[in-house]
Amino acid sequence: MNMSSETMARLAQSKTNAAVGTSEKAPDEALDDTSPAPVAVKEKEYQSYRSSLPNQRIALESGRLLRIVDHKYITDDGEEIEFLDHQIKKGFPFLSKTGVVTTSDLDPMNSLRQRIIAEAIASGTVQAVPSPELKDTEAQTLTPAGTAALAPLAAGSNSGNA
Repeated sequence: MNMSSETMARLAQSKTNAAVGTSEKAPDEALDDTSPAPVAVKEKEYQSYRSSLPNQRIALESGRLLRIVDHKYITDDGEEIEFLDHQIKKGFPFLSKTGVVTTSDLDPMNSLRQRIIAEAIASGTVQAVPSPELKDTEAQTLTPAGTAALAPLAAGSNSGNA
């Protein structure tokens, strides 16, 4: 199936809009930019619980089972949070609330990256990288490279010529 570049751009834009939750552009509006708009990542918050038992099942009033694995249970479901908080208030012996965690806290690569950066800053091995200085545009003029600059280099070369 062959798609024109305009069709592919509209498809990419509609996927971006769907991810962000906005509506599509009007069909008569021309697509002047080919890059999708940057998507802001919204941190989602989860409630975290800790169990003194390594693995545990807790039945909700609806009959659904909550499975606690490796001493922890993380949820963002309001019904589950309300039920577990109520059980803790009633004195449920094996469960405690540990706090709120975010999406970035749950990402193992992100937490590893943050730990490495924190250790490097604490040890003093990381130095601040200076931001690049933007100078006058005349000082930044580029000279185009051409094959004429290669001729003296090639003449001095002895590779292939024995």
